[in-house]
Amino acid sequence: QLTSNKIVQESDLLICLGTRLPVKMTGYDVKSFSPKSKKVIVDIDENEINKHKFDIDIKINSDLNLFLNKLKEKMTTLQIDEWKKQVIDLRSEQKYFYPKHESLKEYTSFYYFTHKANKHYKDYPIVTSNGTAHVVTLQMYNLNKNQRLFTNVGCASMGYGLPAAIGASIANKNGKVVCIEGDGSIMMNLQELQTVVAYDLPIKIILINNEGYLSIKMTQESFFNGQEFASGSDNGVSLPNMKNISNAFGIEYHSIKNNDEIDQVMEVAMGTNKPSIIEVFTHPYERHEPKVTHKGIGSDGKIIPGQLTDMSIREGF
Repeated sequence: QLTSNKIVQESDLLICLGTRLPVKMTGYDVKSFSPKSKKVIVDIDENEINKHKFDIDIKINSDLNLFLNKLKEKMTTLQIDEWKKQVIDLRSEQKYFYPKHESLKEYTSFYYFTHKANKHYKDYPIVTSNGTAHVVTLQMYNLNKNQRLFTNVGCASMGYGLPAAIGASIANKNGKVVCIEGDGSIMMNLQELQTVVAYDLPIKIILINNEGYLSIKMTQESFFNGQEFASGSDNGVSLPNMKNISNAFGIEYHSIKNNDEIDQVMEVAMGTNKPSIIEVFTHPYERHEPKVTHKGIGSDGKIIPGQLTDMSIREGF
């Protein structure tokens, strides 16, 4: 989010605890990451500390439990009231979904769906697959203190959601788990629906139907002038009718085709102790926004990265 990026970029002290700081956090212009700050990196793996391509003021190779206990012993009250107010003011301006998401009529906005989902997911563990399932859920959803969320952004292997949700369901006492999957992603492990049926696991599968591989569509839009190949139904990706698939496996099926249907359908679908597929029909080009966009291709053929605080959102879809 823009506010988080702005806070990091304007801070004068950055303490990083056990994070590998991937480019998704630093941006591709790594040397411009948090340029005003003194940086303290704490990690149990020394290699993770030394791999970074920006200056680190203090490197601490330590287990976090040990570090935090030592820090607690020496901690003093910081005079940062002005900075706290600045952060609170920035946070108050934060938008998580936009008018175009709420007013969408022909489809369901997954941003708006996730905003409404807070009351429907209750305390259930959440497992996400990749693409929209991961990006929008982590960007939008407010986890409560009784929830855990599992995702696989590090590997980002398609099809992760369903088998991971099976494991989470077996481990959870009441078995209820929310699994958020994409229509393309679930095809990688579609056979695991029979495992769900065989063990009668009350997994609620939120299936995002955006007619293909949205992340690939967005990449092709950004770098190939919208020339699509093997990313949607018009250019080589064919996906089955999920209602028919649900019937074949004997799984309850529900569909949400626009924003107005969200609450009514979710209340019914989430109220049973049976496995369910809830197919959410989203706009086939609902972008992940706001996002940092590149500034073009340089004369050397390399992508010119955008700045972390230069995040944009388009008016339409």
